[in-house]
Amino acid sequence: MLALHEKGWEYDYPYKIFFSGSLNTTPDRILVGDADALHEHDHAVGEKAVTVAHFRRTQSVEVRIGVSFVSIPKAKNSLNKECQPFSFEKLTDRHRAQWQSWFDRIQVEGGTEEQRKIFQTFFYRLLCMPTDLGIADEMNHWQSDIRHFSEFYCLWDSVRNANSLLMLFAPELQRDMLNCLLDVANNIGWLPDAWITGHSTKIQGGSSADILFNEAALKGITGIDYAYALSFMRKNNEVESKDPYSHGRYLADYRDLGFVSTKAINCVSRHLEYSYQDWCIGSLAEQIGQHDVAERYFESARKLWNLWRPDLLHFAPKTPGGDWAEPFDINYARPDSWNDPYFYEGVSRAWSFNTQHDFAELVKRCGGASAFEQKLDDFFNEKLRATKETFMHIPLLYHYAYRPDKSSLTLRTILAKAYSTARNGLPDNEDMGCHSAFFMCGMIGLYPMMGQDWYFLTAPAFTSSTITLGESGATFVIKALKASPEHLFISAATLNGEPIDRAWVYHREIEKGGQLTLELCNAPTSWGTKRQPPSPMG
Repeated sequence: MLALHEKGWEYDYPYKIFFSGSLNTTPDRILVGDADALHEHDHAVGEKAVTVAHFRRTQSVEVRIGVSFVSIPKAKNSLNKECQPFSFEKLTDRHRAQWQSWFDRIQVEGGTEEQRKIFQTFFYRLLCMPTDLGIADEMNHWQSDIRHFSEFYCLWDSVRNANSLLMLFAPELQRDMLNCLLDVANNIGWLPDAWITGHSTKIQGGSSADILFNEAALKGITGIDYAYALSFMRKNNEVESKDPYSHGRYLADYRDLGFVSTKAINCVSRHLEYSYQDWCIGSLAEQIGQHDVAERYFESARKLWNLWRPDLLHFAPKTPGGDWAEPFDINYARPDSWNDPYFYEGVSRAWSFNTQHDFAELVKRCGGASAFEQKLDDFFNEKLRATKETFMHIPLLYHYAYRPDKSSLTLRTILAKAYSTARNGLPDNEDMGCHSAFFMCGMIGLYPMMGQDWYFLTAPAFTSSTITLGESGATFVIKALKASPEHLFISAATLNGEPIDRAWVYHREIEKGGQLTLELCNAPTSWGTKRQPPSPMG
């Protein structure tokens, strides 16, 4: 059987899904045809085929369905390969064991029963997308010996935290995903941001793959041609796209004026993301020895501040002539905010915290640490959203105001209020693991900075979290014996037995395993207040 779908997310390209099914018992009667006419036959083939099976005496029926993007024979082959033996119990036991092998990668102890349920549910959700198509199996667009995936939906979301978490406990999986993206770029000419059923779809803020390749290199993930990746990353900055809605950038004004002007939709948020992606391009170039390229891109990354409006202490839009666009309200976005002229799915009040490569400068421009702390206080006191993908890092920014205690308190408060096992226990779209990773990282007290090689430390909710670091089998353990809903602050810490007084750790410090021990208490302390976390451009 074949099903024809007319469109996917943000595009109108039709795609086909093929099915092949079988039953564990013979029906008394089979009717096939379409919704208007059915007749007796033993099989159904076609774009609008309908099959109805009648059973008179059978109490239960086991149905197997094979699925393929390629053909009905491929669907039948998948059915025979993946659904043997034909026993529901044996199949579920086998798949339960396969899932358990992943769940064993992060084991937690302590916390409440509700917290553990949410954690395990999100662990499952984190691993559901993208879809693994295997090698030379379900690819119907070009011949490839690369392991392929579908439904990258979308990197723009998952890059915030989900990919970083996977790089920690499943680096080999991330390697294969990035190689898939490179193979796609090799065949369509651009790195995709969302790759769904064989099509590159909407670019929400540039190429998030640029961020991932840099992060993977910084974290030492091998088996990726980083020089080849860099060539596609540079293309985003150096080649004007004929269709920036689907690939590349709205490049002309960013290149010629130094900022994305009001000629482009979502101009300010795109500008912020382009500048960070430029820093990531420069960082990867530096790592592979292309120092002249690195310097050029580090300079381009400084364009970030070309849309900083000093009188508002926020980022704001400029016209092509270089004037500030008026009227402008830092708290306003259109109800359909994905079509807002200035900011994508948010307002300047929140987007202005997105200076990932230069948080230290943001603190200075806001008036120093105390003023920045007050700016964060005002943001959260007014209950502005921090559970939107692009704003999930904001609770952690108290670290840059030398107040990691407030990061812990704010993050744990959000997690407790926004997530639950109730029907409304997920506050927004999952978006390829973004909410799952937000909760999981916040609960174990190890939160990544996207595109970089370090993690914020906050008070865990669990007394123990054991992370298996990929196929190496090495484990990194986070111990917090006094973890509880009341103990939300870190008073002391040791890494592999050595005291540390900074509220972050580098990936290289934990990539081979070890133990982080955190002493928790129920009141703020001075621990971790002497140094800001890394700020590459600051």
